[in-house]
Amino acid sequence: MGGLAHAEVENLNAAMAATRKDFAAWRRVWTLERPRILRCAADLLRERTFYIAD
Repeated sequence: MGGLAHAEVENLNAAMAATRKDFAAWRRVWTLERPRILRCAADLLRERTFYIAD
C-alpha cells in the first residue's frame, strides 16, 4: 500500500494562492487551445506515471 501525504494549513493556503494566480492566466488562454494543453498534460502524466507513483 502507498502512503498518504498530509499537508499543513500553510501548505494548503499556499496551494490555494497559486491556484488563484494561475487560474487568472488560464482564463486568458484561447478556449480552443485549452484541450490541446490538457491532452499534452495527460500524455506527460501517462508517460511519467512510474516516476510520479514512486
